Amino acid sequence: GALIYRVAGVVLAHPDVTETKLLAGKVTLVHRALWPRVVAVGVAREDWQTGGLSPQAVALLAAVDAAGEVRTDAADAPRTGTVAAASTPKAARELERALLVHAEQVHSASGAHAKVLRTWDRWSAAHGVTEPLPPVRAAKDELNRVLGRLNQRWGTRLRLPWPSGGGRP
Repeated sequence: GALIYRVAGVVLAHPDVTETKLLAGKVTLVHRALWPRVVAVGVAREDWQTGGLSPQAVALLAAVDAAGEVRTDAADAPRTGTVAAASTPKAARELERALLVHAEQVHSASGAHAKVLRTWDRWSAAHGVTEPLPPVRAAKDELNRVLGRLNQRWGTRLRLPWPSGGGRP
């Protein structure tokens, strides 16, 4: 486990790799070549993404949209409306799994784990995603094709979060 963690850290340090909860709701490493497609899906705000979100997740998404980014640790979590600091991590996981935000794990000043939730627009600007985003249907089709090839090659049955990819995890 420690070796996997170290290797993942090295891979994630590469400027052409990011992580998001793309496959089966699990952390997925994504190469730069696919970033515009993931971003296109992320900003689409389709029913599968927004339907069924808890009130806390809706409020947290509004806070992220308003500020561009929000940290989930108690010092920085939104404390107004329906988002209490204690419910922020669960709400953040909902937004991640629905691809509504880009989340990055960080360590707080106290050494605790926290996440920085960013709008896809802010994340894209910071990471040089400058090409025009494809239409969401084309983006989802391409991601489905890539996953199909990976599933076939490795004998897996991983799913994407939207209904044509097996439903929301």
